[in-house]
Amino acid sequence: LGCIHSGTPPEECGCSPECDGCKMQQTVLSTMETKKGAEGVELSMTFKGSGQKDLRISTAAITFNGSDAVLLCMQDRTRDREFDRMRVEGEKLSAVVETAGMISHEISQPLMVIMGFAELMLDRMTPDDADYNACAEIKKQGERLSRILKRLTGITRYETKPYLKGKIIDIEKSSEG
Repeated sequence: LGCIHSGTPPEECGCSPECDGCKMQQTVLSTMETKKGAEGVELSMTFKGSGQKDLRISTAAITFNGSDAVLLCMQDRTRDREFDRMRVEGEKLSAVVETAGMISHEISQPLMVIMGFAELMLDRMTPDDADYNACAEIKKQGERLSRILKRLTGITRYETKPYLKGKIIDIEKSSEG
C-alpha cells in the first residue's frame, strides 16, 4: 500500500514491527479468517510521498481464481475531515461572535449609567474630598470595561488561552486591533 512502514518491494508490506498494530491489516486478516466483511472502518495512515490520510475502508471475502481473497475498498476522507474541522471552527466563531455581541450590549447599558454618575460626582468634588479617589477609580474601571466591550464586539476569529483547568476565549488575539 505504500505506507511509511512498508519496504520498497510490495511483498514486504505487512512485515514491519508496526504492521501488527495496523488497523487495515487487522481488518483484512479478520475478513480472511471469519469470511465476514467489514464496513466503514475509520483509520489514519501515513503514506510515503503523500503524508497522513484519513481513510474509510470496507472489506469483503471473495473467491478469485479458485482462491480465497479479500476485496478491499478504500475511501480517502482527508478532505472531508478538513472540511468538517473548518465547519466546526466556523460554528464556534459564529457562536462566540453572537454571544460577545449580546454580552457587550447588555453590559454597556448599565455601564454607561455608572460612568455617567461617576462623572457627575467627580464634577461636584474636589481632589480633597474623601471619596474623590474612589469615584475616580470607578470611572477609570468603567473606561477599562468599555475598552474590553469594544474588543468583544471586534472578535473575528476563535482563539483560546489556558485558564485554570480549561480554556477561555483570548479576546486580545480574537479581536481586530
